[in-house]
Amino acid sequence: MELEMLKIREIRSESGIIPRLAVRWLMIALATIFAFWPTWTKLWQSTASGTAIGYVFALPLLCLVAAVGTDLRRGPELPIHDRETDKIVGCIGLFVALGLQALLLPRFAETYELMHIDVIAAWVFVWSAAVLMFGLRPVNRYWAIWVVPVILAPLHYRAIATEMGGTRFDYSVLMVLVASAATTIAVSRTWRRGAIAFVAATVLGVVVLYVTIQKYPTAPLFAVQLFPALGTAIVVGGAFYLYERRGKSLKPFDRPLRKPSTATSNWTILAVFAAAVLMFFTPLPPTSLTVNVGPPPATADPRLIVPLGWHQIAASEYDWPRRYFGSTSELSRQTIRADTPNPAWDAQMRPSHGTA
Repeated sequence: MELEMLKIREIRSESGIIPRLAVRWLMIALATIFAFWPTWTKLWQSTASGTAIGYVFALPLLCLVAAVGTDLRRGPELPIHDRETDKIVGCIGLFVALGLQALLLPRFAETYELMHIDVIAAWVFVWSAAVLMFGLRPVNRYWAIWVVPVILAPLHYRAIATEMGGTRFDYSVLMVLVASAATTIAVSRTWRRGAIAFVAATVLGVVVLYVTIQKYPTAPLFAVQLFPALGTAIVVGGAFYLYERRGKSLKPFDRPLRKPSTATSNWTILAVFAAAVLMFFTPLPPTSLTVNVGPPPATADPRLIVPLGWHQIAASEYDWPRRYFGSTSELSRQTIRADTPNPAWDAQMRPSHGTA
């Protein structure tokens, strides 16, 4: 065993696989951070103000857990590569990301805070850069991981959480389910292992989340979203890893690493960073609100004060806004009628009605 590990270390040191992989991922990370720096800034500001968008920062960590588990169980592969296809698909992906940012995003400027199309553009950018750096076939072996952030785009995440109730627990338990899915992807050598991992991660995550909310009711929403989900994924994934490696070496990479199937050229790096520069200088929609003169300040009673010359004839209360705007939201509908008919409104002098 020691002789085998020595040979593996020699292969890695001679081929320089680890530095090559690290440098490529570092370039992708730097390009993504630079290209979407205004997006990350706005997302962090929204997260600090208490919104649920902070889950975006937790998704890459969960995807990393799933990717590590997937890589540990990869088997032998055929050396089939098409560098021209890699370049074509990668460049098309960069153009798609740029189109999302520069063309589609301005069309939905009014719903920017709700949809955050730039987050989807960032994920497409990462995928495209990875295709150019590593090749289409190696990247798409992790297709399940690439699909998760697209399915859980900000609009989808908020819509699902709202349908579940819209509370802190609902937003956070949805992240627990995502963490359970990431754990399943990481450890599912068989369907049975995947099912057990999903159930175990879900149960443990919900319990930890419930205890966290009960013990720390004023904790930031971002912390409640991140730590139970990520902690559950690491604990359950680690337990499966230890079980699989029982009686063996616990070192994760006790085998030769695969060399990158593509040779990164200067033109590839230039294409990625050129797209990053264009992304950086693509403006985001303004988020400032236009203040208009509205009705008088609200009172303790959410209903409208009936003006002089009118009287209320009906009132209705609705509870559905609580799912969208919080548990303290209320919606009241009032029907009022004028005390004296006005000929300017009705030639037949019938009492006028109004709804507020």
